[in-house]
Amino acid sequence: KHMFQLEKNLIEKPTIDGLINLGWQYLSADKLPRQGDEETIIIPILKEKIQKINNQIDLTEEDINQVIRVLLNTTTDQNGHREMLYFLKYGVTIKTEKEKLTRTIKLFDYDNISKNNFLVTNQFVFYERDQIRLDLLLFINGIPLVNIEFKNPYSSKADYLSCFRQIKRYEESAPSLYKFVQIGIGWAEIIRYFPIVPWGDDVYQMEWKKENANQEEAIFEFLSPPVLLDLVRNFLFIKEIKGEKTKIIGRYMQYRAANKIYQRVIDNLEGKTKKNKGLIWHWQGSGKTLTMIFAAHKLFHHPVLQKPTIFFIVDRQDLERQFEEELGKIDLNFVFEKIEAIAKLEEILEYDQFAGKRGVFLTLIHKFNLEDLKLVKIISQKQNSISFRKNVVCFIDEVHRSNYGLLSSKMKLALKNAFYFGFTGTPIAENERNTYLKFGYPLDEERYLDRYFIDEAEKDGFIVPIVYQQKKEKDVQLMSGF
Repeated sequence: KHMFQLEKNLIEKPTIDGLINLGWQYLSADKLPRQGDEETIIIPILKEKIQKINNQIDLTEEDINQVIRVLLNTTTDQNGHREMLYFLKYGVTIKTEKEKLTRTIKLFDYDNISKNNFLVTNQFVFYERDQIRLDLLLFINGIPLVNIEFKNPYSSKADYLSCFRQIKRYEESAPSLYKFVQIGIGWAEIIRYFPIVPWGDDVYQMEWKKENANQEEAIFEFLSPPVLLDLVRNFLFIKEIKGEKTKIIGRYMQYRAANKIYQRVIDNLEGKTKKNKGLIWHWQGSGKTLTMIFAAHKLFHHPVLQKPTIFFIVDRQDLERQFEEELGKIDLNFVFEKIEAIAKLEEILEYDQFAGKRGVFLTLIHKFNLEDLKLVKIISQKQNSISFRKNVVCFIDEVHRSNYGLLSSKMKLALKNAFYFGFTGTPIAENERNTYLKFGYPLDEERYLDRYFIDEAEKDGFIVPIVYQQKKEKDVQLMSGF
């Protein structure tokens, strides 16, 4: 009892105070408008927010009840978790009572953060297979999304893994609650977050980092309402591997880089900047492919882009295969198309009276080896040509290798108003091959848009350091890292 009270005073209460400072409202568990310990969502709050967020639709009480029934009746298996995440991101589709129309009812307002309800409670009791008591549970619009479990970090027995295992036990005891909860956080001598995957024991756990901030300060950034909602919408996905589903969630460097890309595009289209490119200098192990996919998903759904054309461009067939596999495994709300031949790329560029096809495409840069006559034909149609559309975004991998010659020039001619974001772990600065000049703005003191370097990757454990031991003169032996 003494340890419980100490943990509550040392960690739980300061965490609640920190969340309140971020805009969360606190209610003790006994004050929540619940009907009992078996109720998973805060129905009065959810009803009110559904009505307000979807005020352009003439919703009846029965319509709102229908949405809630869909949520409550969603299964707790892997397919149910897939459906639930889709509902949280994009809304629940129903046929409305008055209009007799099929409408998608949003659960969250991702564009106007302040219109949502952010509620935190502690010592939340829930009963299903067993009775459990959660240290902290965070609700958005009455839907439980984040579970935080604490162990006293000042104790010699503090153990983050016991927090993780406790949440895994809760997932098993309360499947109908954890089909809603998307993120778990273990808070002890270290603080790590992870996606809720009740059927998977080997779930990747990560530390959120912020420049010049300690662990507590960084995790509060993670839990701030704008960041948390952004993570749910654009950085949390179902991924299927060999028929088995899991969930992936963005790392801090992926989140940071993807949002810098997103902001550059939006600022340019809104006339706030003329910059239309950027270099992402991320070391191996950072997950560059996922960073591109996260940024593409966020841009694809932004109304200012008005049905964009997005290209993922690589320079080797093995990278193309890897990218195709990754795109195929992730449950994205868009369909991508692989460009198999130059003729197919020409068709896409000339689609719909030279306006160019909308959608998401994967291609080798070699496919831009267009015939001169075709290239002239594409770029001469000024009014409609894809060359003159600005809602075209290119994500190019390993740009230090193949973005300086003829293929690159033809790509730039065909897509002259596109945005270009280059990714590499090893930029070069030779006279005729300068990655910083090609994708950055060195004259404006912007050599890169975002950087994640080798020392950071080593600290985060994404790569193993290489050390050497000199045994004899001119004899160097490489050794595995620590």
